[in-house]
Amino acid sequence: LARNTYERSRLSFGANHPKSLKRGQVLVECLRKLGRLNDAQSLSNRIVSNLQFALGQSHPDTLGAMDSLANIAAARNDLNLALEQYLEILKLKEQALGSMHPETLNTLNATAGIYRRLDMLEEAKKAQYMVYQRLQEKYGHEHPETLRSMNELADLHLELGEEDNAFSISERALEIERSIMGEEDPMTLNTLYRIGKLHYLAQRTDEAMVILGETLSKQEKLLGFDNAEVTLTRDLLNRILGERATAVKVNSDNYQTEVLEEDGPNLREFPRPKDENKSNSFPIIE
Repeated sequence: LARNTYERSRLSFGANHPKSLKRGQVLVECLRKLGRLNDAQSLSNRIVSNLQFALGQSHPDTLGAMDSLANIAAARNDLNLALEQYLEILKLKEQALGSMHPETLNTLNATAGIYRRLDMLEEAKKAQYMVYQRLQEKYGHEHPETLRSMNELADLHLELGEEDNAFSISERALEIERSIMGEEDPMTLNTLYRIGKLHYLAQRTDEAMVILGETLSKQEKLLGFDNAEVTLTRDLLNRILGERATAVKVNSDNYQTEVLEEDGPNLREFPRPKDENKSNSFPIIE
């Protein structure tokens, strides 16, 4: 349907008419979501170029088409190209729409995601912190988008090994999520999982087991047993239980060794009864 609409529009209005270009952009999105990324990229390059000529670089339709082109590059794992495109789009959106516009914030968030995929975690953290600050200023600290940004920021602190910062942000987010979204909201449960993992990393295994057990029970009820997030929680809980069982066995073995060493020589050092008979046997004299 999208292809037919685009082709008819080209015949009726011409390939460079704004209506044709908008309909071509719909086809680009269809191709991208179908995973036909080569076709999507080829058409998207033409659409973006023609929109820039017809409407200008800063027009919302042009910026939307540029977003699609960057999304295609990211889907193809051409991350350096995607980053270059997102940074260009971000600059244009901040000039045309302002730093607080939702479209600008979406691009800034996408830029943070590309930095993260490139393992440029410090840059990702800075970009994500900007997203969080702007969302908090625009919507307040209880808005779902602000909370989502807080969780992204906490994950980045965790990946960077900044566990105290990750824990502090997670606890603040959890308090708001419980009061606004409830105990069984997926976002609340994701935050609980992170807090449980942070307790585990800090070797507070008792606290970790309590939180992860509670999280797993709610996740299984809400999401089902085979959900990816449920599997993550279950695997971490099983790892903690396995490490505890190993520690108990090692301690038990060490204790038995110490007892044997205190009580006397190893049993294998005593002569066996058969050896005793051999060494003490004499010829029978009638």
